[in-house]
Amino acid sequence: MKSQTPDELVHRAATLHQSGQLRQAEELYASVLETDPANAVALHNLGVIDMQTGRGLEQALPKFKAAWRADPSHQQHWVSLLRALVQSGDTEEARRVQEEGSKRGLRGPDLDMLRPKLAAPQVAAAAPPSGPASLAADDVKAWRQQFDQLMAAGQKIAAEALARGLGQRHPSLAEAWSALASALRAQGRGSEALEALKKSAALAPKDFGIRFALASFLAELGLWSEAAIRYREALELAPGSVPAHKGLVEALLKTYGFDEAQRLCTAALSDHPGDIDWHLLLAEAQEGQLQLAAARQTLSAAWRLAPGAADVYQRLGRVLLALDDHEGMIALTREMLALKPGQSQAHTDLGRVLLAAGRLDEAALAFQSALERDPADLRARESWLFCVNYLDQMTPEQTLAEARAYGRELSRQAQPFS
Repeated sequence: MKSQTPDELVHRAATLHQSGQLRQAEELYASVLETDPANAVALHNLGVIDMQTGRGLEQALPKFKAAWRADPSHQQHWVSLLRALVQSGDTEEARRVQEEGSKRGLRGPDLDMLRPKLAAPQVAAAAPPSGPASLAADDVKAWRQQFDQLMAAGQKIAAEALARGLGQRHPSLAEAWSALASALRAQGRGSEALEALKKSAALAPKDFGIRFALASFLAELGLWSEAAIRYREALELAPGSVPAHKGLVEALLKTYGFDEAQRLCTAALSDHPGDIDWHLLLAEAQEGQLQLAAARQTLSAAWRLAPGAADVYQRLGRVLLALDDHEGMIALTREMLALKPGQSQAHTDLGRVLLAAGRLDEAALAFQSALERDPADLRARESWLFCVNYLDQMTPEQTLAEARAYGRELSRQAQPFS
């Protein structure tokens, strides 16, 4: 069999990476760099693995920088470098990289999430003259009703003006700034909304709802370290809040606080043993610490609680593959197909694990079943095309025909650049 090109090796490595087989993926990426030291995808994805395995920014950041230098037009490589620079505290370099990428036309929601941290420090504007020190509860209720009606009617700019006006007349009214944040968020003005919501939280330090909303918005923006702080503050006000506990755990997982996240999940499961979310969060904490056998046990329990649940199936499958438990994965996919026989993804998953186990004929049948159910499934087509290269019964002409069919479907689904 002919030696594989760097692009083919990267594709294999990415497939392993996506399935959670980090060690094997890392070895393949490293082998790519031996022959192609400037391969941007391999460099970037090795940096991702550094973060996933707890080696952290010290190892990952140089790889993200090298990937960006190798291909400065790649959106994801740009965003990964920005995230790493912001997390490392090097905001000046992050701004430079942001500007350079913007000049190249790179943009997207990931950048918008980073902008609050990338924005240059600004001098706070002087507060407008205050009006009456307080507002009657009935007046606030009537004002809120008017604001909600404007938002429901899609009149976001009018709602913003209403909230901003009330905030200027009553600058100590937390609800005015909270409402202003809602109107700004609805317009996609995340950085301004965040400042308004922070002001609201500062004015109402004992209001759990505002504190929780701030924490959740920070999480939505990807500002996980600050979100964790705000979730802790919310929990001081409402220690029994399950959503705040889950939010804190998610923030800990995003900032590699796997040990504390695991302790919180374990405690929560003792009180809520049937909660699938807690099982999934615990498994993520275990995976983050490479406790794969424990993660398998946790996710197997979740699967017993919710057989057929897509998120549990995907997570358990990933862990089984990371453990090289092909038989376990085969059994899982067959269980899923017994519950949901029309799901093409499970047929493709079955084919892939059978292929990895060397059971080519069974794999071929699984891929064909997937394509019968969804002929437009590119993942199934790609897997089938890989499989046919190893089937003795396939002639070169048939293999070429399958490759062309894949190419046609790929072209049909391709989105034009905007």
